[in-house]
Order: sequence, then structure tokens, then C-alpha cells
Amino acid sequence: MIEIPKRTQVITNPIHKKSLRIPSPEEIDQLKKELIKISSLLGNVYPWELSGGLVLPLTFEVHPYQEMNSFYRPHSAFHISLHESQLQPLTERMMNTDESDYTYGLFIRNASIQYKYRKVDFYTPITTEKALTPLDPKRISERPKNLRWVRMSNQGKIQRHNKRTDYFDIYPYQYQTKDRKKVIALDGKYYVDKKPINEEEVYVVSHENKLLWLPVEVYKGEKYTLENSILQLASVDWIKKVKENRQKKDDVDLHDLTLIDQYLHAKKGLEHCVV
Repeated sequence: MIEIPKRTQVITNPIHKKSLRIPSPEEIDQLKKELIKISSLLGNVYPWELSGGLVLPLTFEVHPYQEMNSFYRPHSAFHISLHESQLQPLTERMMNTDESDYTYGLFIRNASIQYKYRKVDFYTPITTEKALTPLDPKRISERPKNLRWVRMSNQGKIQRHNKRTDYFDIYPYQYQTKDRKKVIALDGKYYVDKKPINEEEVYVVSHENKLLWLPVEVYKGEKYTLENSILQLASVDWIKKVKENRQKKDDVDLHDLTLIDQYLHAKKGLEHCVV
């Protein structure tokens, strides 16, 4: 395994501004090729979910409840959600890719300073143990944020972010009951203090923000198939929760929330029509 330098690394990257323009067919094809790449990198041995705004067009493509262009805007980053127990094995997998000239390391982005067309990112390596600081409300400021798998050379040097697959934003979560007791999942069953509980009592709770929580049965969304790859998506309900809890919402967030409401309304209406 490559030894990552413990020092903070500084790298200049391009700025990808959000936009509501419709991407070209070539851009959509490239995006789908990168999704296949993600599936290959992460595999299907350890569960994970694709989250973030990209969930919306992929879900719309699976269930087109309204007449609209599924890929209605560009996406500059890939967001990966996973249960905290999967961070260690998936990080080890990313550090041992089949690629000969690069691999991925686990980092936190401490800061980002923006100029006109560039930004300077400051990255510090972090262990999976430290990344999963316990969900203690009194220590919320200590929880590492901006967790990423970042592409680096075989010498452990971070590479410039020229492509979407040069880094992946990671969003760990854990299982809890409604009264905030930690839930352990084992072989498809759930336990609190070694006592079994029903799935209906289990909630997904974000590691970064305790306000981001949903019943586990609502959290997981559709499965998106690309060639031989099957991507598990987080649900549209989860993306709505994430965007609603953002302190600052830009025009893209507001547009996404409008489409989410339209989708959920159409989906609910269709479900009521099913006898």
C-alpha cells in the first residue's frame, strides 16, 4: 500500500460553476462512462450509494413521471454515501486500484481559496477511524467535514482535479432509532443493545449533520443500470432533505427542489392510481 505523506498538500484546481444549461449528448455520454468507471472502482462487494444532485436525472430516467429532459444541467462532482462500517474496506479498495500509475487516498479538504478561474485547495490525509468521530452533539464542531477520496500518484502526491473522477465526495452515515440509539446491522437484521428491532424503527442519520435523517426504508432509491454496472441511488427524498438543510441555497438548489417536488407529487399520484 502506498504511504501517503502526513503533511497538508496544496493544489490549484479549476472552478466548476453551477449552471442550468442542458448538457450536450457528448457530455452525457462522458458522464455515463465515468459512472461505469465509478462502479468498477468501488465494486459491489461493499454497499454504497450514489447521492448528490446526480440522483435526480438518473431517477427521472428510470421513472419519467413528467415530460422533461432527464439531464437538465451539468454535474461537476460525484457524491458517494455509505454506512460508516463500509468506509474502511472501500478506502482500502480505492487505495489498491488496478490502475498502474495512480491510486486514491482518504483526505479532508481543510480549506479552499477561490480566485477568478482557479481555486487553491488544502488537503490533509486522515484515517478512517478519525474520519468517523462519534456522533456526539457536544462535539459536532470536531467532526471532519469535506471528506474525499482523492486521486494521487504512486508517490502519494495529490493530482490536479481536471476530471470528475479525480476525487469523490464521501458522506458517511449510521443507523439510529428515533430516540437516537445506535443501531447495528448484521445479515440484513437490525439490533439495539443486542436486541432485534424492526426495519421500520431504523433511521439513516448523516455523520455530518444530525438534521439529515430519514427512515432506512425511505433512504434507498432506484437502481440505475449502465451496461453491466448497477448503481444503487440514494432516494430523491434524501436529496430533498440535503438541499432543504443547506443554509445557503443558490438558483440551482432552488431549481432542483422545484423538480423534486414535481417528481414526488407525480409519483404519489401514480401510486394512488395503482389498485
